This record gives sequence, structure tokens and C-alpha cells, in this order.
Amino acid sequence: VTAYENATALIDLEGTPTQQLRGALFRVGDAWRLVEAPTVDSSGPKLATVFSVPTLSGAGPNSPRLSENTQQLLAQLEKLDQQAATASGTKLDRLTDQRVGVLEQLAKSAVDKGEKRQWSTQLADLLSATAQSSGYAGAVKKLTQLERSPAVKAAGADLPAHFRYKRIGAEYGVALAAKDADYAKAQADWLKKIEAFANAYPTSPDAADAMLQLGHMAGEVTGEEKVAERWYTRVAKEFPRTLAGKKAAGALTRLASVGKPLKLRGTTLDG
Repeated sequence: VTAYENATALIDLEGTPTQQLRGALFRVGDAWRLVEAPTVDSSGPKLATVFSVPTLSGAGPNSPRLSENTQQLLAQLEKLDQQAATASGTKLDRLTDQRVGVLEQLAKSAVDKGEKRQWSTQLADLLSATAQSSGYAGAVKKLTQLERSPAVKAAGADLPAHFRYKRIGAEYGVALAAKDADYAKAQADWLKKIEAFANAYPTSPDAADAMLQLGHMAGEVTGEEKVAERWYTRVAKEFPRTLAGKKAAGALTRLASVGKPLKLRGTTLDG
């Protein structure tokens, strides 16, 4: 399996060579699958963020709204992020521990509850992403501890569920990275866990993502179209105004369009 984050294609636009964003792609053998497409808003194209770790919007070392301590922590985090981008193995694990420590300090020192929530969310996302990209085993233990911590509960009533979902992803990543990995068993265990999560936390935003994954991996990939329809229908009905709900509705349309004419409508980048 090869993953491409924000792949680009060179196209001929009326005689002019042009690069076009394709989004996040998986390649398995000679087969390609689009995981997330780039989006567009008033400021232009936005990159896909399937594999990258999000950052707090508007926060940076030079932000005038931040305290001196927070600016120092952000500068430290930026430096660690840069080092982690080219690190691997035990060095990456060590840098991840340090980044986690800084994010915990940022969450603890934040006065605003919204900021506490954002830093806590980024902490969970970092741990899970690192486990899935490099097999960082320490992520599972740390996510388990934080899921049960009073600080995470205080930052948001639904955050423990987010930490649990990210822990499930981390466990899957660690299982796949093991030397004697049983990929079929690891995937089966992961699907069982995210199904249990979706049923235990049906109103969580992460439940929508879990159900999308079930529709795709347990349904479409295995040729179980009825299973895919069941999960996609649930997401579309229970999360109709979310991106996940719209993706599920689109997937249902796609499944129902096999062998039928497909009407397409849209606008160009300039409106």
C-alpha cells in the first residue's frame, strides 16, 4: 500500500501545462482510490489533511493575543515539528514524547475552554497519527491515560470519546507495524472496535467517521454492497449537515448510479 498526501497531476489545459490537486490517494497494486479530495473556499484551494496533523488556526509564536509563555511553547513546538518531519525510529519516538509534553502544557495553561479543547484535540490527533504512520507504541498507553484524565473531561464532555476513537486508530497502526503483523486480523479487530464505538457514542462526530469507514472497508472493499448502504444511510440520516453526512449521501448516489447516466454540475475555481 502506498499513500499519497495531496498528490498532483500534470494536465493540459487548452494547450497550457497545469498542475491539478488530486487530494489524498491510496495505491494498492495497480488500483487507485481517492480518500479525500481537496476543497475550495473564498481563499482558494485547501489541501487534504488525511495523514497530516492539524494545527490550531490563527495561533503562532508571533500572535499578539497569546501570552509570553504560550508564545514560547508554540516556538518550541514549531521547532520540534520541524525536527520530527525528517526523523524516524527512536528519534521520532523521542520527539513525539517532547511534542506531547508541549501540547499538554499548552492545554493546561490555556485560560479559554475553547483553546483547551483545541490543544487537547490536537494532542489526541498527533498521538494517533504518529502511531499510524510509524507504529509509535507509546501512543496507545498515553491516549488511554488521557481518555480517563479529569483535564480532558474538563476541556470538553465529548473529548474522552474522541480520545477513545483516536486510541482505536493508534492500536490499529501499531498492530500493522508489528514485525509479525497479521494484517487480516488487525483489520478485522479494527472494524469490530470502530463498530462498537459508533454504537456506544452515536452522537459523536467521530461516530460519523467510524460509520463511513465501516461503509467503505467492511462494505465496498469486500463487495458487501448492502453493508455499505446500511452504514452510509445511517451517516447521511444522523449527520446530514456534516461533511461526513454529505460524503455518505454521495456514496449512496454513486452506488445507485451503476449502469445509469450520471449528471454532473459544479462551478470553476473562479466561480
